[in-house]
Amino acid sequence: MKLIPTIIASSLLISLGAGSSAFAEEVQITSTAIEVFETSFTRKGVLSPDNILDRKDFGSETALITSAQWEGLNLRIRVADEFDHHDGGWRNDGDFDIQELSYEFVVPDGYRLSLGKLSESWHVGYAFHPLGFFETELNRDDLSERFKRSEGLPTIVGGYLADSWDMTLTYSDDTLNTRDGFNRGLRQWGARLGMLSRSGLETSLVMQKPEHQKIGFGGSAVYVFGNSLEVHGSVFARQGTRRPLHKGIQNGELTIYTADPYEESRLKDDKWYARSLVGLQWTSDDQINVVLEWSHDRRGLNSNQWDQWKNMVNFHASSGSLGVSTAGVNGNLKYDAQTLLETGTRRDYIFMRVTKGGWDWTPEASVLFGVADASAIWSARLAYTAATDWDAEVFSRFSTGSSNSEFGISPNKGTLGAALRYHF
Repeated sequence: MKLIPTIIASSLLISLGAGSSAFAEEVQITSTAIEVFETSFTRKGVLSPDNILDRKDFGSETALITSAQWEGLNLRIRVADEFDHHDGGWRNDGDFDIQELSYEFVVPDGYRLSLGKLSESWHVGYAFHPLGFFETELNRDDLSERFKRSEGLPTIVGGYLADSWDMTLTYSDDTLNTRDGFNRGLRQWGARLGMLSRSGLETSLVMQKPEHQKIGFGGSAVYVFGNSLEVHGSVFARQGTRRPLHKGIQNGELTIYTADPYEESRLKDDKWYARSLVGLQWTSDDQINVVLEWSHDRRGLNSNQWDQWKNMVNFHASSGSLGVSTAGVNGNLKYDAQTLLETGTRRDYIFMRVTKGGWDWTPEASVLFGVADASAIWSARLAYTAATDWDAEVFSRFSTGSSNSEFGISPNKGTLGAALRYHF
């Protein structure tokens, strides 16, 4: 059981913070206990008859996140225990993650050298991260990291900071993990040149190269108008992409697959795959905060590819009448469902979030809108934030759209939940 060593490790960190030795006084310890309850709703349809994807209908998670800083050393550990109810009954799973373990070396002023498991952000972005190479996959259900689930990558970062420019060189090797089409299981390097003009415009030029791929190029820009409006944008392009694509989409054939049909068939593609983001953040005098972003990603499915995917789903769903076994039908539908990515399957999206601060209760509403088919994911939360050592919230998320749209065909219909966080 992974839960035992995690409790021991976290207890040691807490005891260090409570100790009276000089060493313990220099160690900065912070911890957060989180309890989350969720009820999920599965959309039964052509892609998931009788919940073949085995999605949970109720679940709870108890987590303890402990962070420690001592001189240049940074450590963050997450201990979690989950209870989930599925069609087959209750399941329990404990987990222990070292989310960050890095060291910031003491170097001359203006220089930087960091080594370890860490995250390196090269962009301003909320719902989309075109330059998010040295971070794990974006979780749109928790953009503000309320549940503290993100973790770093094994990385070394070196840099130099001057008054009006900076340079960063980064290398990451995560090959011990399974590749996922994003930054997991990947060996890569990147370079960034940042510039600050006298007008306050911040720009950057970026290049990045994963193993077995060509170098890609991009950049970003950020500008703040007065005290209330910030505008940001970023772009990146490369020939070829490692994002997996179902064989049936690639070759246009309707067939039954007996092995994993996803492959990196576009890895050596000569096509340029660009992704870009334009967005803004505005805050009013009475603390209404609005985030609005548009994203385009040519790695996603175009209209013809999307139609081919839908034809493939319908073919697999009806293949039982052709003599295919139930296991074969369900197995192929499970493969098909993997095309629906959490980060978006199509190419164009609009995201909007509105938050009202300044009250004991903080309301927030957001929507992720699929431009191609007008489907959407709607989210809302109400958080109590007046207390200093704890906060609580209720939240919901529901998808809408026609039965042939991205969010309308998705088995993830919606979620209702509540969470309590205690900080010590």
